[in-house]
Amino acid sequence: MTPTQQDAPRTTRQAGARRRFPRNLMGLLLFSAGLFPSFFLALMLFFQLVSPRTGWSVEGEDNGVKELFMGTSLELPDWLRTPDGYVFRPVGKPDPFRPFVRPAPPEEAFRAQVPARELTPLERVEATQLRVIGIVWAMDRPDQALAMVEMPDGKGFVLRPGVGVGRYGGKVRRITANEVIIEEYGLDIAGREQVREVILKLHPSEGDDHG
Repeated sequence: MTPTQQDAPRTTRQAGARRRFPRNLMGLLLFSAGLFPSFFLALMLFFQLVSPRTGWSVEGEDNGVKELFMGTSLELPDWLRTPDGYVFRPVGKPDPFRPFVRPAPPEEAFRAQVPARELTPLERVEATQLRVIGIVWAMDRPDQALAMVEMPDGKGFVLRPGVGVGRYGGKVRRITANEVIIEEYGLDIAGREQVREVILKLHPSEGDDHG
């Protein structure tokens, strides 16, 4: 028998041995002792224990919802409840949402000084309600200028410097060629005397000055 023929069976046996026995030690122990099924079950049990619970639920389970809301009261606590029959009425009570400092309305910021005497028709209307329809004015005699005004009711009056006009104790201070300047005297919200100026323009359709 030649050396090649003697080596052939040995090579065959070695190849068969390699197929029969795995190379790594863990595979040898599992397959040789029949422990692979047990190892697989133990591995599955381990992952089942260490993995977190998923959102899947089984029909019929409440997933702890009842336990979560048990003992929870939907009623107000005693310190938040109002007596039976109580109704809040804001009449006569301060408004909690109103600012302490607020701007005064125009009618409160300037109040009229009511004279003790009887008021004339010109003093019973607002000065701004008068309509200037004519002016008699001379350059060399400005203090003697005259102005014709029309009341809201259509009545006409003649104005000259010093005449009382309006509801705020106003007086005609000056008359020019195309306007009448009135000074009104009133009180602010603190009771201090205030002066404001009202200017009445000559109506543009009535023409120019006369003199």
